[in-house]
Amino acid sequence: MSDVMLRDVTVLLVEDDVDAREGLAALVELWGARVVTAATVADAVGRATEGGIDIAICDLGLPDDDGLRLPARVAAGAGRGIPMLALTGHASVEARIAVERAGFARHLAKPANPNDLLAALVALVGGARHGARPIADATRGHRRTTSG
Repeated sequence: MSDVMLRDVTVLLVEDDVDAREGLAALVELWGARVVTAATVADAVGRATEGGIDIAICDLGLPDDDGLRLPARVAAGAGRGIPMLALTGHASVEARIAVERAGFARHLAKPANPNDLLAALVALVGGARHGARPIADATRGHRRTTSG
């Protein structure tokens, strides 16, 4: 059933490490998504501007710019925000707060459990399709999505 969880969803995957990018893309494709990849912030903004992106998975340690700037740069370039998951090696409370303030809808620390990753992506898709906006969940230190 997991092969249909992300059917008809296009995921922008922003990761500069080739092996990580290819492995993660293959996993997300197994779940039924179409994956568009980028290795830099500039490339990600360009891909998002082309349109058709539903959600994004973003590493934060990118070579050309701070990955925390990605949500704002994509929104400015694409003319709309894209629900984004920060997938990063930084799992501290400070990192989660920075991710939230930057406009990411969710945060997962690397290496992420595939079940947690799938659940986060499905939640992003649900929020994107229902006009949701991220809100802070202070009790758990991350964002969750709500309609309205």
